[in-house]
Amino acid sequence: MGDLKDGMEQASQGGQTLADGFNQLKDGSQQLATNLQTLAQSSVTFSNGAEQFTSGLTTYTDAVKKIDAGVATFHIMDY
Repeated sequence: MGDLKDGMEQASQGGQTLADGFNQLKDGSQQLATNLQTLAQSSVTFSNGAEQFTSGLTTYTDAVKKIDAGVATFHIMDY
């Protein structure tokens, strides 16, 4: 009868080990989903930032061209 009792205890411990492993797998899956969502949001933020940078750079370049044209006009008037 001792062998049966030992076997039942081992089976119970094995079942608990499986349950613990399942819970860890579930937690890992949830963490992975959270991390992927964070990555997706970061990618959108980066993309928006890149678009804003490009727009700002275009505005800056246009302003430099206008200043250059204005300076050229100013020099012509001096002569």
